[in-house]
Amino acid sequence: MASQASILIVDDKINNLIALEDTFSHIDAAFIKATSGNGALREVLRHDFALAILDVQMPEMDGYELARLIRSRKRTSQLPIIFLSAIYSDDFHIFKGYESGAVDFIPKPFSPEILAGKIRFFIEIYFQKITLKETILELERTKKLVLEQNEQLKILATRDPLTNCWNRRSFFEEFYPLWKSSSSHETPLSAVMLDIDHFKSVNDEHGHAMGDEVLKQVSSAVLAMGRDQDIVCRYGGEEFCILL
Repeated sequence: MASQASILIVDDKINNLIALEDTFSHIDAAFIKATSGNGALREVLRHDFALAILDVQMPEMDGYELARLIRSRKRTSQLPIIFLSAIYSDDFHIFKGYESGAVDFIPKPFSPEILAGKIRFFIEIYFQKITLKETILELERTKKLVLEQNEQLKILATRDPLTNCWNRRSFFEEFYPLWKSSSSHETPLSAVMLDIDHFKSVNDEHGHAMGDEVLKQVSSAVLAMGRDQDIVCRYGGEEFCILL
């Protein structure tokens, strides 16, 4: 999270910008200055602002047009904008300011304490939004991790750990519904039972580690021959069942 919020202040008179920054120097924020609408748009591309304070009357691009352009961009569409105006304070211009996307319209001279309170409020909102975004991202990461863990648990619960075939319990969970469907619709359901001949002698003569390797190789061959919809189960010991 950013340690300090940035505030955009825009006025075509540099003295006004310096005075405004000096007035609120006690606020823990970085005040980024711009003397034109185009300059302000460049700063908006460079920084993530908590608030924009705009002068209304500026050459080439006035504050209303600048506010509309800021609001029209997806990245800055929610940026709070406050207008300051020494000339316009009538209802028409105030309404025009709100219509262009401002959250407040303050005539000059203004109360520094009141504006400082508004600036602090939007800084607080800014950090709350950042915290919320980080929380949402963390929840999404956690959700993804839980789904992955659930998938792993499902595999562990339904698969034989040595051969990666279905275990006997999960095999019958799949078998019974298929058997009922086959009986109801009088459709064929085929199964293959197989085992490894002389498997005990492999364990006795070469050890259980070699017996495990034989089981893995046989199951690998059976799984490779099966189709996606076939269920290959390690039925028990060296016995396998394939439901077709």
